[in-house]
Amino acid sequence: MIKFFRKIRQKLLSEGNTGKYLKYAIGEIVLVMVGILLALKVNNWNENRKLQNTINNIYSVIKNDLQSDINGIDEIVNYMETVDTIFENVINKTMTFENYKNCENCSRIIRGYPDIVLKKRGLKLLQENSSLFDIQKDSLNISINSFYSYYNAEIEVSLNEMSKDFNNNYVFWKNNMPWFNTFYGLDSNPTYKDDMINYMLTSDYRNRVGSFYILHYNIYLEHIKEYTKDALKLIKSIDNIVK
Repeated sequence: MIKFFRKIRQKLLSEGNTGKYLKYAIGEIVLVMVGILLALKVNNWNENRKLQNTINNIYSVIKNDLQSDINGIDEIVNYMETVDTIFENVINKTMTFENYKNCENCSRIIRGYPDIVLKKRGLKLLQENSSLFDIQKDSLNISINSFYSYYNAEIEVSLNEMSKDFNNNYVFWKNNMPWFNTFYGLDSNPTYKDDMINYMLTSDYRNRVGSFYILHYNIYLEHIKEYTKDALKLIKSIDNIVK
């Protein structure tokens, strides 16, 4: 192609046609500039495509994290719903000695609690590549950061409060109650089971269950349910971008 243009220039010069030569030279310059601009445009398009692919991959990881969290929360909610009636019966003082004796789950309701560790791999990628999203002025990444900032704090606080409440009960019973091993299912011959049930019927056990219920159901459960609702909204927003 270069040889072709050179031949044309040489021919025009040999003919002494300066006017046509100048017009041709200007046209050649314009053609070269157009070619450069097209090359830059294609290069920019490729770079933008790579950038968008990186962003889409990060959003896909976040979506997977959110879906995994939702599945874990569903399991927690389902379990908590199965023992909700027991909590209510203890708090409302409708439990009898025989109820406790024949209820396998009754001594388990505040023996522990189902916690969740939120997945943060996608969030970490988002934060490590924040400059990419700033360039794109992508509002979704702001929503995602705000979402995690709020729920990480709220759920962590809830879990910490439940942990303190659990540890308080654990230490008190360990240091004071002969039926401690029976309560935690460690005693193969539960000698102190009757004493344990009498404690549940006549002592501060009801208050301890009530405290656990407030932290577990009225606070923690509400937070993780709201997490699911807002996570589903984010997933829908991600799907609108990553198609």
